[in-house]
Amino acid sequence: MIKLETITIKEAAEIVGGDEQLFQEMLDKIRQWLQQQLHLPQGISDKQLEAILLTSKLNLEKAKKRIDSLYTLRTLLPEFFADYDPLCDNVARFHKCMQWVTLPQLSPEKHRIHIMRWINNNTSLFHLQDMLKYVFMMLDVRLKEDVMNSELVIWDCTNTTFGHILKFSPGLLKKCDLCLEAYGLRIKAIYFMNAPTYIDNLLTMVKLFMNPKLHERMQTLESGVDSLQKILPKSVLPEDYGGEELSMATLTDMWFAKVKSERDWLLKQEKLKNNEFLRTDCVINADDLFGVAGTFRKLEID
Repeated sequence: MIKLETITIKEAAEIVGGDEQLFQEMLDKIRQWLQQQLHLPQGISDKQLEAILLTSKLNLEKAKKRIDSLYTLRTLLPEFFADYDPLCDNVARFHKCMQWVTLPQLSPEKHRIHIMRWINNNTSLFHLQDMLKYVFMMLDVRLKEDVMNSELVIWDCTNTTFGHILKFSPGLLKKCDLCLEAYGLRIKAIYFMNAPTYIDNLLTMVKLFMNPKLHERMQTLESGVDSLQKILPKSVLPEDYGGEELSMATLTDMWFAKVKSERDWLLKQEKLKNNEFLRTDCVINADDLFGVAGTFRKLEID
């Protein structure tokens, strides 16, 4: 079973400009606030609340908004959060075409590192919603033990085809953006390695339909593994990239085993949704969030 290197709550609170006492005070206030929100599920774990509070930099109002947004989206986005089962067909199909690995060790700056890549160029197997469903499962399982800070994403484009890029529709990109904001993921950088020239088409889509900050943090590495090893030490990288960590294939299997071991818990998470009929302020529905034609309207991205 994969074991993650983590930082402490004290370290995480100091990174975002607070301390452990302030963190605990804000966490208590969030618990109290949650008990008063009749439309939100009351089974949200302390670890989930802690993660959102840290990624909100101990900002209480931002954390409240993200909690509300996350469980609203879990209701309105069944393509990501329904059939939340690691043994479902979507996850099986995902594993036939992709590897997404969260590395066990942190970067020297204490960022969590992820590496994703297609393992073949069969575009018929790839569906963005499959990838996002599994990545959100991994994230939920990870939050049970991790202490949140910032994220680095390495996107190895070796088997990327133009057909893959066409699968990134504006509507799904907007929904992905809303979920990233609701989880509060602080992405420091996304590095594209071995990237074909048409990766610019995807970058343009991201610029148009996702948080502009995300686009600003995307970089293309010029020399593949050599450039990657200038950013991250060999000690944290998989052996596929000249590193000392286990291979991508082994880490993929270990992560899948970890996610499957939490199957019963994940199926319970699927039931944690909001109930708009009990909301005391303005009711939110799919058209409010995405518009009739999928146009983002209400939630603001920080």
